Amino acid sequence: MKQLVQLQKNKAEFDKMGIQMIAVFREEKKGIAGTKKASTKSGFSPILLDTPLDKTKAYSQKDFTTYLIGKDGTIKAELSGTKTKRPTPETIFTKAQEVFAASK
Repeated sequence: MKQLVQLQKNKAEFDKMGIQMIAVFREEKKGIAGTKKASTKSGFSPILLDTPLDKTKAYSQKDFTTYLIGKDGTIKAELSGTKTKRPTPETIFTKAQEVFAASK
């Protein structure tokens, strides 16, 4: 939840770069109700729920990775994290600047 709140606070910076942020929950024990509560509490949207972990397992089996995906649908960068220590908005923003500036 902390990461979602931080990302929402920095949303304007990401918007200026034309970056759309999407969160994917994979361990929401309360399912859709828990996902809706997280969205309401954090102000972050959209949040998708990957249940029963069909897609998450293909990308992130053990860690909590943040992906930067280009308009062409390919992964441009991966930022590894753990359940308790995820990439900060500053780290994500800096990497996005680096990756997407190079593609212009």
